[in-house]
Amino acid sequence: MKVDYFEHYKRVNDLSEHGRKSHWGPFERTLGRFLPENRNANIVDIGCGAGVLLEWLLSKGYTHVRGYDCDAGQVSFCQSLKLPVEQADDSAEQLGQCRNVDLVVIKDVLEHMGKEDVARLLVAARQALAPGGRIYISVPNAAASYATYWLYNDPTHMRSYSANVLSLELAIAGFRVKHVGDDDTTAFSSPFGIIRLMLRSFFRFWRRLEAIGEYGAEGLRLPLGLNLVVVAECDVA
Repeated sequence: MKVDYFEHYKRVNDLSEHGRKSHWGPFERTLGRFLPENRNANIVDIGCGAGVLLEWLLSKGYTHVRGYDCDAGQVSFCQSLKLPVEQADDSAEQLGQCRNVDLVVIKDVLEHMGKEDVARLLVAARQALAPGGRIYISVPNAAASYATYWLYNDPTHMRSYSANVLSLELAIAGFRVKHVGDDDTTAFSSPFGIIRLMLRSFFRFWRRLEAIGEYGAEGLRLPLGLNLVVVAECDVA
């Protein structure tokens, strides 16, 4: 029986206006500092899903944004919101037709793809970017406490990533890594949020000590959040 991915997506995500806008704050804290200053910059969101990121970019005044997704349900939902989204069954092929892109966002996508398809997509992104352009990638973090649960939380996930592996794949595609981190965004917006932050800080402290014990100085820098974030630029050397 064929699974309708968008029906599954709607069950586990709040796609109301309020639900979509609840992601804007986390986007600002994670992706915001990597956005181009020019509001006319050319930004492409690969695997844009329900278009939440595109809505946020448009709300910030970016005028040249577009998204691609392979799921017809997601694309239809985006188009119902008048978002600039097209269906693309082959993301690498679609991205390969783009040029002079300032920022390529590939968020929560690579974990759904095989290694060869990932390599094709990264090369296509490298070719599509303008000089000085950036790629922003978010994937499940293999070093997170709940990495195994997070990996198998979606039936279409194929793998999680370490920073070293993703950095190597980017280098092979012609990128130079500029930032490695995670997307921890727990805010102080409610008493429960404060409790979550306190608990996470407590247990993360012990995880950090364990990482230092296992990896030495590298353990100080090891991202421990659920999602690994890597930002890279075209390697012109």
